[in-house]
Amino acid sequence: TLSQEAIASARQMDDPIALAAALNARHVVLQEPGNVEERLAIATEMMRLARKVDDKELTLRGHMWRLTDLLELGDLPTADREIVVYAQRAEELQQPSYLWFLAVWNSTRMWLRGNFAEARRFADEALQIGQRAQDPDAVQCFIGQVLGQRAGVTQSSDIELPVQNLADHYTALPVWRSALALVYTDFGAVDEARREFDPLAANDFADLPQNEYWMITMSNLAQVSMNLGDFPRVMAAYALLLPYADCCVVVKPALGCLGLVSRLLGRLAAMLGRWDEAEAHFIAALQGHKRMRAKPLITLTQEQYATMLLARNQPGDDERGKRLLEEALASAQALGMDVVIKRILALNDKLANRTL
Repeated sequence: TLSQEAIASARQMDDPIALAAALNARHVVLQEPGNVEERLAIATEMMRLARKVDDKELTLRGHMWRLTDLLELGDLPTADREIVVYAQRAEELQQPSYLWFLAVWNSTRMWLRGNFAEARRFADEALQIGQRAQDPDAVQCFIGQVLGQRAGVTQSSDIELPVQNLADHYTALPVWRSALALVYTDFGAVDEARREFDPLAANDFADLPQNEYWMITMSNLAQVSMNLGDFPRVMAAYALLLPYADCCVVVKPALGCLGLVSRLLGRLAAMLGRWDEAEAHFIAALQGHKRMRAKPLITLTQEQYATMLLARNQPGDDERGKRLLEEALASAQALGMDVVIKRILALNDKLANRTL
């Protein structure tokens, strides 16, 4: 490809500036699903070269790529160390785009820690930075960040109109149509959800562009498939997402992290009655989210794993499921995850009736 040829040429000329620029271009090309390890290696080399020639902007760009890749890998400890260096350099340079990314990152990181008020404060700060810089994508990125941070926390209807407007405006981006379909199913608007979902699900999702938005688009559509009870599409989504089980669903660039794909795979497998696979996915997701120390994701995984165990209803499942629900409820109450609390209380009522 052209990007690979540019890298080879820069290496041959022993030109570190040209090589760093070529690596940056290559990283952009590799934004389709997968390739995250290769992307991280490219970003690391790019950053090293940029530092060597004292190119401050390329250095920060390398940090941004690395942070996004580390988030996709769920390696938050490394990312936490890296953001300290990035923040210092961004403050020194005072370029709006890098300060914007810092605020975006801080918002995502606060959400993963369960500090939802601080997450929203940083999201508002990012919006203000973007608008002052007259960035045409500032509002789109803000809505994307706020939308992702609703997971398990709130289902307020005030998000519907902004998402509808973005879906109408950015017609070439299926991600907004998929988000709108998911919002509709959250509110039980089945006909409206179908209207958005069916064109995107044509040919079992094969027509979706393989770009940086594919993962979040497929995550949205997989959830819509389950909410609509569309078993053929649930099966198709499971097969497509399975190769990425160990990666996180990231709203790029670092606008949000919806956790490991394995959590979503657990839900899909459970709906298909593939209980052993579902359990393996949930165990992997729970372990991964605990390593990330991502409190909201741990809570969601515990709730969904418990729901799967109670649906399977094999010997010992009730006891394990109830224990997970107790842990999830305590965490959800401490964090203020109102949607999760409501679901768990409803499930507890069903369990009480089942044991009568």
